[in-house]
Amino acid sequence: MKTIVIDKSMSVDIEYSINAIDQCNITSLKDLQIQPFDQCIILWNDKIIFRGYCIDARLSQSFGQQQYEYTINSPLWILSQQKTTAKTTFLQIFLKECCNLCNLELDYQLDSNPLIYIEESSYFDALKKCILYTKNYNTRFYVDYEYNSLIFTDKISGQHPKEEKVVGYEFEWDTEIINQVRW
Repeated sequence: MKTIVIDKSMSVDIEYSINAIDQCNITSLKDLQIQPFDQCIILWNDKIIFRGYCIDARLSQSFGQQQYEYTINSPLWILSQQKTTAKTTFLQIFLKECCNLCNLELDYQLDSNPLIYIEESSYFDALKKCILYTKNYNTRFYVDYEYNSLIFTDKISGQHPKEEKVVGYEFEWDTEIINQVRW
């Protein structure tokens, strides 16, 4: 069992910008040399938020001027939970944890364009300050200011009616995996 400790100062305080959601613990990943199907636990804010198996092939991802190689799918980390066939992603864990910190409900609608609605303006204002971006991925994570909502979508060209009022952050995911998400 390998332990991934996510730096509290980088990952929990959503008032600060988070540049590439998995950069907060890239050192842990690099040092651990995690391989596919390794068992691991992820500690966030001194508590376990995931215990299970990592499933992914080796890939490389650049951050700034440095090149890191590791085996968690960046930036989503496709993880297979123990005792279930369900799959989840680190991004969803992150959003769920943020909502928990703010005592909010996360409404995740499984669809080809799933939506995450966030009603509380205090959390939404904080979320606007976060930067979740990876240049090599093509799926978008939008903040819709007019409707106060978070939007995941892999359809970006002309599909969003308020495109001029949203901010896009790029991610890659597999639609089949997204459709299997369970909390």
